[in-house]
Amino acid sequence: MSGEKNHERGELTLAEIWEIPSSLKRTLHFREKIRKIAQVIVDKNPLNLILAGNGTSFHAGFASQYNLISIAKIQTVAILSPEFHYQIQPILDVRSIVIVISQSGESEDSLMVCEAARAVGAMTIGITNNETSRLAKNTDLHFVTMCGPEKSVLATKTYVSQLGMLFALTLEIGFLKHTLREDNYNDYWKQLELIPDKIESLLPDLRNAIRKISRYYKFAEKAFVIGTGPDFATAQEAALKLKEGARIFAQAYSTSEFPHGPITLADHTSWIIAIIPHEKDERRQKMLRLLSRLKEREATILGICSQMTPTNELDVLDHVINLPNVPKIFNPLIAIIPLQILSVEIAIIKNINPDTPKYLTKISQI
Repeated sequence: MSGEKNHERGELTLAEIWEIPSSLKRTLHFREKIRKIAQVIVDKNPLNLILAGNGTSFHAGFASQYNLISIAKIQTVAILSPEFHYQIQPILDVRSIVIVISQSGESEDSLMVCEAARAVGAMTIGITNNETSRLAKNTDLHFVTMCGPEKSVLATKTYVSQLGMLFALTLEIGFLKHTLREDNYNDYWKQLELIPDKIESLLPDLRNAIRKISRYYKFAEKAFVIGTGPDFATAQEAALKLKEGARIFAQAYSTSEFPHGPITLADHTSWIIAIIPHEKDERRQKMLRLLSRLKEREATILGICSQMTPTNELDVLDHVINLPNVPKIFNPLIAIIPLQILSVEIAIIKNINPDTPKYLTKISQI
């Protein structure tokens, strides 16, 4: 377009992925504001907590739902904003708290959620990257992720900062409610604040490794992304990025759900992306058993796993991306990074510009 700078394919998206460490660090710096929001939530003692958003913002809420339930011990539901009116509004109560997540703060579906919540007297909290947005102005409380403008249509840095804010909020609520011991609270905060630097040190070598891998998936037509617990949320976001950025039909499944039908599609033409838990628990054993079955069907398997994963467990994988160890509650912050880069690198090989995907705009409306 006349007067605008021409960018190489994927340049904007990659630049914003590289800004993730600084964006996340700035967001976590507002710990005191996050604590004040947590105090309001705890004082209200809500009947339930509703997390609403579209697309990537919904996935941030979905990932956070696991931690809010397990750590803060709050009945929590993550819901797509367009489905709110059918599944949540009929049971919405003045004792509910509705957290609406929107990068732009201008999504009509999400703004309608705010209106519905206010109509019954429920408290609303907005999480956005736009201080001047209608979401920020029309919620009881709001928090602005400190990402700066996100110019690529693909949401990357804003997603990770949304996760960071919500994970920090969970720790604060858990501590204030005494569902999280002080020593665990301090340790989790220490680990959370280390993650931006871990991501920053990871990025250069990670891109080089993914460039080598991506050429194998240039002609992939379908992909299944598999994970369990919070990693299932990461799988959903990764599948969306592959669709948006690389134009690959990708679908996310929970590990134990995949054998209930989808496994019939797994064959030599299938690409499996597995987010492998680093804990030696039943989640990992189920994942490894499933991957063995998929390998028998000649599927190509890419594993996202910890650097500490035993070598013998990697034999079933065709390609491996190793990531630093972090507590499992924070794994979504780091596991999504290689999958964002992978989507961009495949797009570049396919001569697609992931910065401006076909038919997509930054604020999606019908």
